[in-house]
Amino acid sequence: MANAPQCFISVNETINQPPGVLLPSIPQATDLASALSAIQAMTDMLNLLTGQIVNTRGQPGRQGQAGQPGKNNQNKVGRFTEIKRVTENVTVTNPQDSSQFVEVERINALTMRDNITGETWTWSL
Repeated sequence: MANAPQCFISVNETINQPPGVLLPSIPQATDLASALSAIQAMTDMLNLLTGQIVNTRGQPGRQGQAGQPGKNNQNKVGRFTEIKRVTENVTVTNPQDSSQFVEVERINALTMRDNITGETWTWSL
């Protein structure tokens, strides 16, 4: 018993901890509008967790804290610029029912330029 660990914090002593991060809630998707809202909430959460943006939504009904210009990546200029894009309209048909289809625009090739180094890269399908 002499080697047992001891806790030197009294029962009445409060432990100061920083507040937790307020993550946006993700609504359940039941139709197109709610699905788009859920996708936007997931995008916001991913950006928040990866440090790309700061949670600017705050609590509902209250205005958030004002930031300084150029802080929190809000005025950040993108590193890459799109130079060329080659697209094609494609019709995707349901294999079980040919009357069900959707038309989409597919990117077949993309050329981007790095604004810092000046290098370009090309991706093709």
